[in-house]
Amino acid sequence: MRIFDRRTAPGLPQSTIRSLLQDEEGALQMGTMDGLASFEGNEVQEVEPSGQPPFGRVTAMARRRAGGFYVADTTGIRLFDGVRWRPFRAGLAVDALAEDTLGRLWYVDALGTLGFTEDQGRSWKTVEPARIPGLAVAVATPRDGRVWVAGQRGVALYERGAWRSVAQPPLDTEPITAMMAPREGGPWVGTRAGTIWRLMNATEGATGSWVPGAAGALPPEPVTCLEEDLWGRVWAGTQRGSIFTAQLDGRWRVWGIEAGLRTSAGINRILADREGTIWFAQNGVGARQVLSEHWTHRTQWVWGQTTIPSGGVYGIAPTADGGVAVAVYSRGLWCWDGHRMKQYGFEEGLTENILAVAEPEPGRLWAGGRFGLWEARKGGRFQRTLTLPTGFITGLFKDPQGHWLASSSTAGIFIQEDGRWVPDARLNADLPSPFVRQVAWTSDGRTWVATMGGVLVVKGGSRERLTLATHPALPVPANCVLQVGPDEVWVGGSGGIGILKEGTWRHLGLADGLPGRTIYAMALGEKGSVWVGGSGGVGHFAEGHWTNYDARTGLLEEECNQGGLLVRPGGEVLVGTMGGLAQFRPGLPGVVPPPLHCLWRDRPAPDAKGMAHLPASVRSLVLRWSAPSTLPLKVEYRTRIRRLSEAWSAPTQRSALDLVLLRPGTWTVEVQARREGSGEGGWTRPIETSFTVEPTFLESWAARILMVLAAAGLLLAAFRIRVRLLVKREEELQEALSEAQSSVKTLRGLIPICAWCKKIRDDEGAWNQLEAYVTQNSEAAFSHGVCPDCRQRLVEEKAPPASS
Repeated sequence: MRIFDRRTAPGLPQSTIRSLLQDEEGALQMGTMDGLASFEGNEVQEVEPSGQPPFGRVTAMARRRAGGFYVADTTGIRLFDGVRWRPFRAGLAVDALAEDTLGRLWYVDALGTLGFTEDQGRSWKTVEPARIPGLAVAVATPRDGRVWVAGQRGVALYERGAWRSVAQPPLDTEPITAMMAPREGGPWVGTRAGTIWRLMNATEGATGSWVPGAAGALPPEPVTCLEEDLWGRVWAGTQRGSIFTAQLDGRWRVWGIEAGLRTSAGINRILADREGTIWFAQNGVGARQVLSEHWTHRTQWVWGQTTIPSGGVYGIAPTADGGVAVAVYSRGLWCWDGHRMKQYGFEEGLTENILAVAEPEPGRLWAGGRFGLWEARKGGRFQRTLTLPTGFITGLFKDPQGHWLASSSTAGIFIQEDGRWVPDARLNADLPSPFVRQVAWTSDGRTWVATMGGVLVVKGGSRERLTLATHPALPVPANCVLQVGPDEVWVGGSGGIGILKEGTWRHLGLADGLPGRTIYAMALGEKGSVWVGGSGGVGHFAEGHWTNYDARTGLLEEECNQGGLLVRPGGEVLVGTMGGLAQFRPGLPGVVPPPLHCLWRDRPAPDAKGMAHLPASVRSLVLRWSAPSTLPLKVEYRTRIRRLSEAWSAPTQRSALDLVLLRPGTWTVEVQARREGSGEGGWTRPIETSFTVEPTFLESWAARILMVLAAAGLLLAAFRIRVRLLVKREEELQEALSEAQSSVKTLRGLIPICAWCKKIRDDEGAWNQLEAYVTQNSEAAFSHGVCPDCRQRLVEEKAPPASS
């Protein structure tokens, strides 16, 4: 079983679970004494209704045919429509809920009153007490449209808008305490005395008759709940914590402490989910999920004892009385003869840890373990018959000629001759290692010895040592050998299985489907199948396909042990594990798990075209989804955002995606789910959600055009200002130039000048010196000097004449 309590599932509000429900999407709802929790495959999470008071004690739940479900708690009845929570009926203390095929919600309140609503909660009606035989206890609404109501003294039927008479069960003085309406036929009821009854042939016009469902076959414990599983079997829970199961062959099976239940904790609810597993809700200890009824386990010899073996179960051997003998490492031997169980331990002479067991003849037992072999006859005390200075006896084997051999971990093989155990010189001389795991014989007369160093194959005088160096496909150390076909031998060990078929070796490993990297034991099953005990569980190879069992699919402990595998007539398989003895019983039909469906839990609401619209102010978003599954395999998810990448994300168990800094535009997010270990082919079809992020005004095209136009306008204005400045500057320069030009006096035209003395005649006819004329008619001024030519001439003129 898988356990859900406050220790293993912290999201559970409280460990007393009153009600269980699986909604149409596959999610499991757990109603506790202090709130509601939901389980969708990976972890239990508390449900907190938005905008409403928190849940109190959840007393009942019912599925809603239009989607969602109803929950009755201390505030009344609430409705979850698949999206949001809303009050449905306040102030009503309810013990049972059920919705019929017409959408009417029926209830039984804490006072035993029956009522219903037929207009979605706008008005409520109470059924006359006279219609119900005694105070109402339960109400059930099967798919055929009828409504069955259980009172303390009998049942009532509401069909086609009227109440109809039916036969009443012979209850004597014990009242009805539970009722269940199966998919077909009349209801089942359970009583305070532990009896179970079924109404037969209550068809239209017939009142029917009651037959014992389990009257007198079960312990007298008050029945608290009834449930029908996928195979039509009936399950009953009791106030003292027991479970009754009606098997397919009509027999009832009682589950108690040996199945992991606490008999002091009452069963409040049983649920058969769509995946084929069974849930028990108990007082104070949470919920138990039965993962596989194929497997049962024994970890203690006396049920209820406080001590548990510190070691695992190793060798398993059939006994002449149809039972088995089991070697329990730290406890000696368990022996079951089909009717009685007996344990042999220290007080019976088994003073060492035991690994191997055999019954060579009726009433005679051998036990091999640390430091040797022990023997007991007809239930007497065990006596040591072989002493080893060190190591273990690892196995006991009988050859085709009837000789018994014992393998050891330090001294090879011993053979029994004349009642004495002596070393087997024939085999020990050529062993690859003195640590021997198994001795086996094939139909062609060969002896196979599996050792820590390889395999020795002997036929007549021919001896062949198979090692990893000579045979790469061979697992070394070798733990076990099995002939599967006329010319096919399997060798199991560290690394997998080596298969010799028609003279060719090939290797099987973990990737080929084996239950672990190391194989410890193998045995032939029915119709040529093979059972294998490995380091990761138990494997069954049939019709070319491996089916593996581990802690997620029924095994209490995954690590199997050397020699711990026995297939009994009828297909029953016993497996020795480190956690105890496991037993596989075939016959129960298997369930193909329903395919996963990935669903959105939180996303923006899409419009009619499937597109959601986010306002410009929203730039972050959280998307949530789930793929509900109650199986123990974890659910993995992966996402893809096409706008960013075409690649899928790495698988993760996280079912949410945080999107931040979203840019304006359209986004599409895709999600896929798969069960852990299902490979690439296990992904569901992707679900997707699309949404657009509206731009702010500054991010819109209008704003962009306006910004472009504004920039162009600014450039144009700047250009115009620049042009105006340049024009103004030009005008200023022109004005300055004009002023400069107006202040300049310019001599123009012909100026009359004396060719000799250089005087200039003015307009009035007077002759003026050149300097005076220029000065008067221009802005020029003169400074006087002597040029070099005149200077030379003056010098020559002033020089005295030369004497003659």
